[in-house]
Amino acid sequence: QQLLGRTVYVNYPHTHEAKVVAISCEEFEYKLEREESSSGISSCGGDVVVKKVFDVVTQNKWKRDAVTEEEKYRGGRGTPGSGGVIIGEVKIRLRVVPLQGLQRNPITGSCKKKFGESG
Repeated sequence: QQLLGRTVYVNYPHTHEAKVVAISCEEFEYKLEREESSSGISSCGGDVVVKKVFDVVTQNKWKRDAVTEEEKYRGGRGTPGSGGVIIGEVKIRLRVVPLQGLQRNPITGSCKKKFGESG
């Protein structure tokens, strides 16, 4: 849960900044939802952390997707420099939203990072 809401860099080797909005393993997922949600575990930067338990079908899909990611990092994704990385067994996955740009406050002139929506 310490990663939720934090900034990470994704899409090695051409990394881009993104914000973590969910963390999952094969059994469940923790995700950030807006404060209006009545169910939650703890607060994290104005949002609520919600735990979702996966059913058997979703667990099997998660496992297949994890194996696919491992294979794609090892063999490449069709882009030069994207293969040959042995990441080992995938035990957790992060769902992220990419940085879209900077948003300037017209009153103060300060800039704030604008990330995509986590639909």
